Amino acid sequence: AYSTMVIERGSKDDYVRKMMKLYVTTLFCSFSVWFPVQFINFAVMPRNLQVPFSSSVGVLWNCFLSFRNAQS
Repeated sequence: AYSTMVIERGSKDDYVRKMMKLYVTTLFCSFSVWFPVQFINFAVMPRNLQVPFSSSVGVLWNCFLSFRNAQS
C-alpha cells in the first residue's frame, strides 16, 4: 500500500486494482517457490549452508517481486 499510494503517488483505487491483479498470482508463486525451497533447505542442505541457501533464494525472490511490481 505504501509503495503504491505514497511512492508512486497512486490512489486507493490504484491500490485495490493492483492487489486484485497481482496478489493472488504472486501468493501462488510464493507457495510454489518457498515450500520446495525450505524442504530442500532442511532436508538436503548441511546445517552450515542453510542460511546462505535461504538468503540466496530470498534475494532472487525479492528481484522477482520487484519485477512484478514494475510490470503493473
